[in-house]
Amino acid sequence: MDKSCSNCKEKAQYSIVVMISSVGVSPRVQQSSPAVLFCESCFSEVSDRLCSDKLREAVNNALTELNQRLRDNSSAQRSIFD
Repeated sequence: MDKSCSNCKEKAQYSIVVMISSVGVSPRVQQSSPAVLFCESCFSEVSDRLCSDKLREAVNNALTELNQRLRDNSSAQRSIFD
């Protein structure tokens, strides 16, 4: 079953889960958010609006890695059926 983008209701391709951790506190406290779904267009818009260059870079690096893994998985599945 297709899931919808939380912003525009198009077919979702990505989800974002935020992990927030305390710094300088022992023991460290962490909490994650529920997943929020996005289509490619809305995800790109969210990424462009990140107010921190470091955060934007981290998100873009994660997205690049995810897309490469998806391409690798797709290629492996095609070779099985060839």
